[in-house]
Amino acid sequence: MLRRPFFDPQFGKEFPLNLQDKWLIRRRKLYPFLFPGKFKNIITVSPYCDNPFGMREFYLMNTDPHHDYRVTLKMSWQQGLDEGEIFVTLVSKAGTKTGLGCESSATFPSLHRVWEVVAETVISTCWV
Repeated sequence: MLRRPFFDPQFGKEFPLNLQDKWLIRRRKLYPFLFPGKFKNIITVSPYCDNPFGMREFYLMNTDPHHDYRVTLKMSWQQGLDEGEIFVTLVSKAGTKTGLGCESSATFPSLHRVWEVVAETVISTCWV
């Protein structure tokens, strides 16, 4: 029986960029050959979660400080022998990161997720 993986309570919640995020954006601009990619929105991973059973936390980070984007994401998931893909569309505001949730080891077998940006379109310009 194929089950859809649950979404984390942090899913879709916006967070301000911290110093480490800003450092990553700066390195991406200085050394574009080290960070190949065609999208302004990237998936970042934090090695810890607030959940005691969490493994890694995923974020969608908008590296463009002047434009909001409509971003389509593909989440590939695997739990034991079950696996699947889900497509999700989010609005990513300029200079913020959006929570995508944690991998969880609270269930057996544990749930593993892989996020990928598939498409993005500019929806507005924000000159701050």
